[in-house]
Amino acid sequence: MGMTHRLAATFLAHGHSIDHYADRVRAECMGTFPEGDLFPFVFPALSLATLVREGQVEMSQAQAASASLMDRARGEVIGLLGDIPAMQPGIRQSVYLGWLALGFGIQRAVFGDERHDDERRHLCNILLAELETRRGAPLDSFPNACWPFDTIPPLVALQVSDRLDRSAVAAPAIKRHLDWIAEQGTDPSLRLPWSKISINGSDAPQPPRGCDLSLRMGLMRMLDPAAARTLYRSYVRAYWRELGVMAGFREYPRGHVGGTDADSGPIVEGIGMAATAFGIGAAEAMGDRWRSWRLRSQLSVVSAALGLFSRCNGQTFLRPQLGDFAELHDPQAVTGFLFGDACLFLTLVWPTRWREEWLPPAS
Repeated sequence: MGMTHRLAATFLAHGHSIDHYADRVRAECMGTFPEGDLFPFVFPALSLATLVREGQVEMSQAQAASASLMDRARGEVIGLLGDIPAMQPGIRQSVYLGWLALGFGIQRAVFGDERHDDERRHLCNILLAELETRRGAPLDSFPNACWPFDTIPPLVALQVSDRLDRSAVAAPAIKRHLDWIAEQGTDPSLRLPWSKISINGSDAPQPPRGCDLSLRMGLMRMLDPAAARTLYRSYVRAYWRELGVMAGFREYPRGHVGGTDADSGPIVEGIGMAATAFGIGAAEAMGDRWRSWRLRSQLSVVSAALGLFSRCNGQTFLRPQLGDFAELHDPQAVTGFLFGDACLFLTLVWPTRWREEWLPPAS
């Protein structure tokens, strides 16, 4: 819990000094990490809301910070895509629309923040309309690019929005996509979802990846607990790796050659940093207490190793595994870099402790 509290204090401070934090995000995350203009704001906003709802942070401390983070996320999306009321179906930006709508929904559920209700509903209407045209197939993450995982946060956003508004309009679209995953969207040998596909079928699907699968599990639990448990069993069987002093989830399946990239984070002996960090949340969401303990128990060791790496100016045996991440060594960050801390904060507190009872009963 000490690391969670450390991250909470860090991001509370960032939320209360949002302009300074936004400057850091611009310098350290944008252009380097996927959605580096979005996740460093949305992830800690969601995490702070979760800690408030769980009684671990006072609402008086977190409400303003979380709202500032979400407002900045909203500003980034508007700067990129235009005013939200003017957006129309066909924009094909499920990453930005889905996470923003989900953040608005959680803000409403935890803090009673009604300021963005109309925008939340509008974003959800766009996502729902685009899902209807896909007939169960995944949304485009961005125009002409489809990572199927990026349909899952919009589905959770739709579910949250339905519960807030005491409706069930999105339920059929959610079911159609979950059916698509089970019937068409999985690698037949691994029984796990493809990481990337081409909607027109012009390219072969890319193999399942740990960074996708770990984050997917906690979200899937909100949508279909039984399907999530089935996926998790397949994931552990194919991707879990024990190395004695170290354990974690592979980034790529056995026998597949793949390198470090901005999605995976550093990869050491096949174990992916993103897959393993988000794997904490996956294990908690699936009730896998042993793996959750195993991964959490490593955090202080990893943090210390990254601190040593920083003090040595990156001149350690880890450099070949860290790749481009070797240049990112913030000694104040738990993970060694700001974006990593935002992701770790999310996986330590959300969606692992996210509860349906936060929301009104379904109609």
